[in-house]
Amino acid sequence: MIEKEYKILLSSFQFEQIKQILEFSEFREQNNYYYETELFELVSKGLTTRIRTIGDEYFFQIKNKLKNKTHGVTTKEEFEESVKEIPKVIEIEKIENIIGFKLNIDSKYAYNIGVLNTKRYICYMNDCEIALDKNEYFGNTDFELEIEFHENENQALDIIDNLNLDKSNNPVGKYKRFLLEKMKHQKEGY
Repeated sequence: MIEKEYKILLSSFQFEQIKQILEFSEFREQNNYYYETELFELVSKGLTTRIRTIGDEYFFQIKNKLKNKTHGVTTKEEFEESVKEIPKVIEIEKIENIIGFKLNIDSKYAYNIGVLNTKRYICYMNDCEIALDKNEYFGNTDFELEIEFHENENQALDIIDNLNLDKSNNPVGKYKRFLLEKMKHQKEGY
């Protein structure tokens, strides 16, 4: 599946405002357990590899960045399969089999490097899925709005405009923010 979306980093005030403005039909708490090689070869290949838990369900997910952000839009190919547990280690060969191509990296394994917790509010407008997220990882909290669309980017832009948000405030994705925070904590000796 191809995913196209806008991501906008929010202040806690903006998060609370949007929570009041939009009528969210779903709430869920999810945990992303991220996997990476010791040499960070997956992220260098544009891959995010994780196990996402939602309630009692476990999903092995891989996101493959197809191209760099164009006008703030992130485009990724997503792969997902249901799994029964959160492993400590995932074989690179398994990742290659799912994405359908060789990564040509030295590592044989990706290791669980930590968890990011998200409290997510979801609603649907103008053929877009809107996710309002509160993310917590390594003692850090951030807020983000994701607007996923299929074909008509203008519908997503209308939502951004109606919420008076600056689409140029598009952050690096959750995984890269997670990695940056992890590296910061490692340097500080945590």
